[in-house]
Amino acid sequence: MIAALLLLFLAEPETAPERSCEYCAAIFADVRLNAMIGNGNVEVSTEWAMGRNGDDVVIQVEDMSCPDGRKSKTCSFTLRRMLTRNGVAVTDPALPERLRCIAILKWVEARDGAGWGVKHDPPRRIGHSRTSMTCRRPRETS
Repeated sequence: MIAALLLLFLAEPETAPERSCEYCAAIFADVRLNAMIGNGNVEVSTEWAMGRNGDDVVIQVEDMSCPDGRKSKTCSFTLRRMLTRNGVAVTDPALPERLRCIAILKWVEARDGAGWGVKHDPPRRIGHSRTSMTCRRPRETS
């Protein structure tokens, strides 16, 4: 069980090599953490972020909107999940292709360097910290 959790944590969701994103490393780290321990972002489940057996999942950040010049900022963006199963591009009707997200990003200074991170709050009672990233399925348009 511990080995499986370790492999899940080490298996990063693949990211699309489109354009560089100053905040993407923080977002992908939080997606990975949430997929592993479930720290409050219900839509970003293990299955959504990592797929099932035989799935290759690529996650891309789109429509990023962040204010400039702050050490703490509320950003909005879309996470797009692209899925291939056995080498064929597919969609999973049970899981959304896109999630609309909001997260508080903070500039973090640490001994090993500095960079952006997704803000986490202490656990409510016991358990893990809770992410500030919340994602929702986009509204259906008719």
